[in-house]
Amino acid sequence: MNRRMAGFGLALLAQVALLAVVVPWGRDGDQSTAHIIWLKATARDQHDVMQGQYLSLDYEISDPNQFTEIVELRSGETVYAIVREVRPGIWSGLRLDHELPSDLPVDQVAIRGETVDRGLQIHVFLHEKADGTWTADSVVTGDLRSRLDHGQAGRAVAGAWISRQGIAYRDIETYFVPQSERRRIAQDLRAHPQEVVAKVRVSDTGRTSLIQIRIQDRAYDF
Repeated sequence: MNRRMAGFGLALLAQVALLAVVVPWGRDGDQSTAHIIWLKATARDQHDVMQGQYLSLDYEISDPNQFTEIVELRSGETVYAIVREVRPGIWSGLRLDHELPSDLPVDQVAIRGETVDRGLQIHVFLHEKADGTWTADSVVTGDLRSRLDHGQAGRAVAGAWISRQGIAYRDIETYFVPQSERRRIAQDLRAHPQEVVAKVRVSDTGRTSLIQIRIQDRAYDF
């Protein structure tokens, strides 16, 4: 009986020891196969960069026209954005595939996305000249809010809605921002709207997670 118990105990210890070795190795293996890349981004609404508790970003690769090779797209389908480092530290779109490639070169990464229909609101600010004709002052995109006093004489605005197709990357587009950082992030985005990059982890299956965003020279970790 004692020998049986001793043998059972040794077998159990051997299994535990094996798990202790295998499990950490498996985690390290998952980490080692992930790709860390930097993507250029912009705030989705330039006039309301912080929408409540969340920050919403669009990426350069959200626009299908940013890819050097374009394929026919249908709304709601899964696509894989193939990116590579074309500028030091920044990855840009190369092509779009309908299937996850199995033989990508080592300098390319596939990111899983979904095609969506996104519209763009355009506003043209007008003023009336002395001869009674109207001329445009400026063109603004996005939500107009209350930036025009519609009761002001000699002022008007004309609007149009343009439908366009985009690519959504659900896991890295919207982020919860702590209360303590919301004002500073909003200020940085308004001051440097074209100097935003995101540090992203990409798995071998194309799934993504956000690590950090950098606005000019200030970094925010997630």
